[in-house]
Amino acid sequence: MLFRKKIDLRMIDPSSKMALRMTCLEQAKGDVKKARELYDYLSEGMESMPEYPLPKPTLMQQAQQTFGGIFGWVKENQNDLMQAWNFVQTLRGGQPIAMPMPPAAGAPPVEIPPLPTAP
Repeated sequence: MLFRKKIDLRMIDPSSKMALRMTCLEQAKGDVKKARELYDYLSEGMESMPEYPLPKPTLMQQAQQTFGGIFGWVKENQNDLMQAWNFVQTLRGGQPIAMPMPPAAGAPPVEIPPLPTAP
């Protein structure tokens, strides 16, 4: 359309107050009054919206989150992974990996000798 009269709501960015203001102004074709009315209508009831867009995480932060999630998942599922590996090893005829046994719940704690006193 050469002369657009309607507002395309798909193009409005509600990620922050500033982004909403700018997209409302863009959709109103620079008409401040229309943009203000549209902004007031869309932002009604959204008091918790941030003032400015949140910065995107850096590549290093993304890598830390990704690898932290992977290593956390491996740590949580370590026993299941070991059982699967042992099952595959027994199918192949190899030696399974010895799995450490968790301490018994009712086992008494190891006694620690008292610290020597200074003369």
